[in-house]
Amino acid sequence: MPRPQTLSVLRWDVRELQKKLKKLGVTPPPPKGAKALADIMKPGKFYVAQNAREPTAEYLAQLQALVDAQETRWTPEAYLHNVMAAALAVAPPSEQLDAPHGRVPARPVIDNHGYLALALLAAEHVSKKVPEAERARFTRWVELGQRVAKRQALSARDEALLTEELPYVRLPSRAISRAFTATSPCLRVAQGVGLEAEEADAHNVGGKGAREACARAVEVLSKSSGAAKKFLTALDALILLEDAKLRFGEVSAKPSAAVVASRWRGAEKGKGSHWVVELTNGNFALLWKVKGKWRLVEGGRDEVLASVPDAHFKAATQALLG
Repeated sequence: MPRPQTLSVLRWDVRELQKKLKKLGVTPPPPKGAKALADIMKPGKFYVAQNAREPTAEYLAQLQALVDAQETRWTPEAYLHNVMAAALAVAPPSEQLDAPHGRVPARPVIDNHGYLALALLAAEHVSKKVPEAERARFTRWVELGQRVAKRQALSARDEALLTEELPYVRLPSRAISRAFTATSPCLRVAQGVGLEAEEADAHNVGGKGAREACARAVEVLSKSSGAAKKFLTALDALILLEDAKLRFGEVSAKPSAAVVASRWRGAEKGKGSHWVVELTNGNFALLWKVKGKWRLVEGGRDEVLASVPDAHFKAATQALLG
């Protein structure tokens, strides 16, 4: 019989669940009998459970039940990709998306080259809006990004451009980071491409360049009715595609052709769990895990849909058949 958890472990778990609820955009409730704190959602603020094992265990169970309930409900705070969040933050109400990421309660995950793809998409959408006086500089950055997207290394000329136009600055945290120097939104889109190109093979990158590129693209495109929403729709599709490509690339089971579009994504416990994608050869493929092992089914659309587990079948069918 397992030994009961110690009070110190329980208190640690309570704090972690309060942090998780904040990330889900949910205000943690106070322990029974405690007063609610007005500033509980601020960083570093937590409720302290009673200094006894049994009431602390009860409070932990209360928080866990709340987390379990929230992990089936989509909230932008918890599940919106950071690049999409940056773009939507500056989009006018008329250009907002109704259901980003299909409102699936699982944040999409992409790699560094995925971030570069998002920045290049932003550049593509604003390319016709670039003033003639800025065209050469804009094109220089975009060409740099396109070469890196093809897995080519940065040249000495590229490094010189980065040093000249994206100098390093020291942040309040004492870390150093490249700073955008352009004042034009179109050139800031291009510099975002350049930053993602430089960091495409770096470790633990948060998409600073892609966030800047996509936000400034929305700013430029919002001047034409419908243009920003068209870009945001394409951005959403690309984020989901990069998420699916990353997952398919990490498992040993491989489809017969490359992934060209993500058609549906399922979630369990706040994370992506099932992917239905379209392949370049016209086939569809379903990837999910069964008893700890990844399983892949490939074939026609209806054949693949028939393989979706019952718990996700309705959602998958609505996504693929409308």
